[in-house]
Amino acid sequence: MLKTVGIGLAAVLGILVCVVAIALVVLQVRTNSLHDNRSRLMEDAEFREPVAVDGVEVISQDVSCGYAVIEMFSKWDGGSITEEALFDEYGSVVTSTGGSFCDEMNKQFPAYKTSMRKYLTDSELLSALHESLKAGIPVPLEWAAKLGDEWTLH
Repeated sequence: MLKTVGIGLAAVLGILVCVVAIALVVLQVRTNSLHDNRSRLMEDAEFREPVAVDGVEVISQDVSCGYAVIEMFSKWDGGSITEEALFDEYGSVVTSTGGSFCDEMNKQFPAYKTSMRKYLTDSELLSALHESLKAGIPVPLEWAAKLGDEWTLH
């Protein structure tokens, strides 16, 4: 009986190790596939012309990074939304995930479309940024950063 239990536990452990190994390989393959040759962008005449957005006032974050971005975008768009007003309205931070940030941006600024673009190659990301900036529209970006031992979204 004890031998059967030991074999069963070893099988479960072996399966778990295989699943974790496969997940790590898939993650590495996906990460490597995102890094492409960006040099073609340097040769493209469109990318030689500098692009920028005027009128974006950078502020110091008081409540949350999502609310700060909304405040900056609002000021750029001629509005008056503030971090504090958003916090007072909701009583908490409702932009703590990428999806909820997009939802709030689209709610506050229906004339614009904020969307998440996941797993873009380097060239695709740079092209999307360039396209929006060329149209004169600021681009909010989200990334993860490690603060001490904790990963946080920004």
